[in-house]
Amino acid sequence: MIQTWAIIAVTLVLSACARPERTMSHAAWMQEATRIWPGETKARVIAAAEVVVKQSDPLDMQFEYSRQGFVARRKFFLYAVLATAEGEDRWTFHASENSEGASASVRIIQSGVASSGRFSERFRENESYVGSFRLFYARIDYLLGRRADWITCSDAARKLELSPEAPGLKALCTLTHQGADAAPPARLPPKASAQAVARKGPPEPPQISAADDGD
Repeated sequence: MIQTWAIIAVTLVLSACARPERTMSHAAWMQEATRIWPGETKARVIAAAEVVVKQSDPLDMQFEYSRQGFVARRKFFLYAVLATAEGEDRWTFHASENSEGASASVRIIQSGVASSGRFSERFRENESYVGSFRLFYARIDYLLGRRADWITCSDAARKLELSPEAPGLKALCTLTHQGADAAPPARLPPKASAQAVARKGPPEPPQISAADDGD
C-alpha cells in the first residue's frame, strides 16, 4: 500500500529554505556513512539494520537480500498545492566481518518525477544527509545493546548534534514514513544467545540475490 499525503505549501517553502548538512568529501562520507563495531558479528549488524529500515515504513518497504546485506526500496507519493511528486527511496546496506568485529556502509538514493501543471521533471538525489546517517546508526546501536536510548525523530537534532532548522532526517522521518513515530522495537538477543541459536540452526541458504544498486 502506498500512502498519499497532502503537504501544505508553507511546509515545502520552509524545507526548501533550510539546507541540511551533507557529506561533501570522501573523508566525511567515511565518517558518517560507515561504522565499525568491535566484537560484533555481521549477521547481527545486518539484522539490526533491517529492523531500523523496515520500522520507518513497515507496509511499503520491500527487501532484496544477499550475504553482504540488503537493498530496500520504498515507493512514495506526495501531493501539494499545484504540484505532485512520486518516486522511490532505495537503501543499499553492506556489512562485513573479520576477527576484530563487524563493519558496514549505507547508501540512500531517492529518485522519481515531480510534476506541476503541464510540466514534469525527473529527479535523482544521493541523500547524503549527515542527520539520516547518524540517526540510522544510533538506532542500530540501540538494537545491538550499545546505546541506552532509541532516538526519536523529534529528539534527533538535539541528541545527534544536528541543526534544529534542518536536521536532514528525510530518509527516516517524513510524513510518508508510517513508522516515523513508532515505539522502539525489541532489542536483538544478547550476542552469546544469538551465537547459540546459530549453532543449532540449519546451514546458511544459498545466495539468491545480488543486492547491488547497479551504480
